[in-house]
Amino acid sequence: MEEINGFSIGGNKIHAVAIKDVLRQIQEWIEEKSKTHYVVAANVHVVMEGYQNEKMKATLGQADLVTPDGMPLVFVGRLRGFPLRHRTDGPGLMAAALEQGAPIGWRHYFYGSTPEVLAVLQSQIRERWPNIKIAGSYSPPFRPLTIEEDQAVVKQINAASADILWVGLGCPKQEHWMFDHKNTLRIPVMLGVGQAFDLLAGTKQRAPRWMCNYGLEWFYRLIHEPRRLWKRYFLYNPWFIVLVLYEQIIWLWEKKRKIFFWFTEKKRGDQMVEGGMNNGNKG
Repeated sequence: MEEINGFSIGGNKIHAVAIKDVLRQIQEWIEEKSKTHYVVAANVHVVMEGYQNEKMKATLGQADLVTPDGMPLVFVGRLRGFPLRHRTDGPGLMAAALEQGAPIGWRHYFYGSTPEVLAVLQSQIRERWPNIKIAGSYSPPFRPLTIEEDQAVVKQINAASADILWVGLGCPKQEHWMFDHKNTLRIPVMLGVGQAFDLLAGTKQRAPRWMCNYGLEWFYRLIHEPRRLWKRYFLYNPWFIVLVLYEQIIWLWEKKRKIFFWFTEKKRGDQMVEGGMNNGNKG
């Protein structure tokens, strides 16, 4: 895997990639089948979890790709000089991978959500992409698995010989799960995609496109799920803005300082050259 440029927020690197870049990398991993990789689709919640939680910071640090899921991260990337046009979000990435993988035989496994949502999801996927290959699915209980249960699930997923494992547990559970299982699963790539299962199944509606483009999807979700999301948005969003503004000031200061030192060194070099020429003329 080639080094991919990116930017940092709160000490967590975000890769400046578009969906097509991630799909290209997924295809390379599937062809190699050398080890298990995992991809995190990062929004404000993910970044702030990584900023305040050491395990989440390690999880993001070990991820093979951390994509700019939310528009606020896209805006920050643009401020840092990266020409990001669109977000690389979990639902969009999942739909694009299903589209690309259907004709070439990528095998998909779905982990998360409820049995009912998984059933509808797989039905919708088969209807939209008749040639799709679904290796299996598993809906974990709403409690931590026992060691025996976890080992059985790992064995079941490995036996399915899937190419892509889609993990829909929500943040930060899905990121921790991928981090904890990257050494026991034999699968080319895992991707944490949050509410993608519900959106592609049609059991939940996504915000209008214009709200997504202007970074307002969080407000749409807050209106529909206030009890579950109010704390996340009212605590993390203002904190994220303050953090980004602080880091942007530091980034601009460092950039101006480098320009100043470059100009100073250039001027000094020009003076030395001019002085040498004058000494030569005197001689």
